[in-house]
Amino acid sequence: MKNASAEEFFREVALGIHSSLDVGEAIKAAFNYMRDFIPMDMMGMYLVADVDDGGVKIFSVARYGQRLINEPDNIREPIMWLNSKEVSELETFEKSQQRPITIDNFGKFPLPLLKIFANIERYSMVKMEIGSGGYRSCSLVVAKEGRNVYQQRHVDLLLSVREPFSIAMSNAIRYLELLQLKEGLVDENQAMKTDLERVGGDLVVGADFGLRRVMEMVKTVARTSSPVLLLGETGTGKEVIAKNIHQTSPRRDGPFVKMQCGAMPESLLDSELFGHERGAFTGAVSVKKGRFERANNGTIFLDEIGELSLEAQVKLLRVLQEKEYERVGGQHTLKVNVRVIAATHRNLLEMVRAGKFREDLWFRLNVFPIELPPLRQRKEDILPLVQYFMVRKSRELNLPISQSLAQGTLDRLRQYDWPGNVRELQNVVERGLIICNGQPMEIPASYFPGRAVTAPSSVARMDTLESIVRAHLSQVLAATRGRIEGPGGAAEILALNPSTLRGKLRKYGIPFGHKM
Repeated sequence: MKNASAEEFFREVALGIHSSLDVGEAIKAAFNYMRDFIPMDMMGMYLVADVDDGGVKIFSVARYGQRLINEPDNIREPIMWLNSKEVSELETFEKSQQRPITIDNFGKFPLPLLKIFANIERYSMVKMEIGSGGYRSCSLVVAKEGRNVYQQRHVDLLLSVREPFSIAMSNAIRYLELLQLKEGLVDENQAMKTDLERVGGDLVVGADFGLRRVMEMVKTVARTSSPVLLLGETGTGKEVIAKNIHQTSPRRDGPFVKMQCGAMPESLLDSELFGHERGAFTGAVSVKKGRFERANNGTIFLDEIGELSLEAQVKLLRVLQEKEYERVGGQHTLKVNVRVIAATHRNLLEMVRAGKFREDLWFRLNVFPIELPPLRQRKEDILPLVQYFMVRKSRELNLPISQSLAQGTLDRLRQYDWPGNVRELQNVVERGLIICNGQPMEIPASYFPGRAVTAPSSVARMDTLESIVRAHLSQVLAATRGRIEGPGGAAEILALNPSTLRGKLRKYGIPFGHKM
């Protein structure tokens, strides 16, 4: 063992303890220095908290060195519970010891300590109280295998650095409780977001026309908990359909959690999906819940699932089949109750044949596939989609909601193939609203670079009666700023009963009232 002056020992230990915000790294630094002056195989900081029945629960804040018990370094997860009788026995033992340090050099520990540290009977141990921090007690524990290890000079050295350890414990408690508060706020925010989406969620425009078959399938599968696989080109509205399945299912009161599989770096994917334990990798300063854990009792939407690596696919398959997983760096199996909705624009069956997607995962996800048609195959939905986006984007851009379509614009929109589907249409409408400056919105051919819009034949230019009626109703409603009843209202202009007009608007999928 080395020798050092009291001042030097205090300085070096204090520097080690305060060298990192991560209390685990601080304990490691202090341990590596102090073991040259005080014999120890392990050093750890522990909290004892009261419970209602007179017992206590014990938490590990940080530990370094040999493990005497398999303990998670997380104050939110107790490593042990003691009943009131065991607490009384432990208190009697501690009252017989010197305070604020308890020292025992071999084999005289009470049963509660043997319960906490299974092999402690082979060790000498020193326990130093380092404050309370609002808990029953906070302690620093050092232990070394062998008999009569600790002497008074070791105790004096520990006492000399009691204050730095007390500060470290206090900071650790506050830091971890802030992380816990942050995690709670994230969960509350997700719950609030879910509630808002349930009340005023995205409107499925085209539910009565081009998406009628899709919505019939949604209605059928929503009442179950079976996995759903949404197939279709990019921009066809797969996320909107996923939300609708969740909001019309028995899980609607649970969270709806989204995960863009294609936008997540491979190195972070496991952590995002399944969470990680503190210390699992550099920068993992606290326990983090993954998307599956946050989606418990709700729905998780895995967009672009075809981008998942084969390794991640194995773990996903386990969640689907066994309803269990492990956090990155964790040793405990966690159970989860989640409905999985996956989406992709890729051909998964071809990927299976090419060895890029697991066949067993494809079978598990392909329980209820729903294919969303591209916009070019449901052009009857273009007008209601344009009207919906005009209202929504006008609100977002703080523009008047009375814009109408310039002559020839609807024909131009219907002649375009829309490779970007509904998402591209939304962007085109937003651009048109910004440029039109309160005038009737015009979408010129220049909005579609590289894809010329051909003039339609005389037959193609003939609108159906249904499209003419829908267009006329939409223009009248826009001119009245969404007002249906009263003088100057849409019902008066159209010479219709207000209830009759509302029925027609619903029939043609035209938003009105609070949706305007």
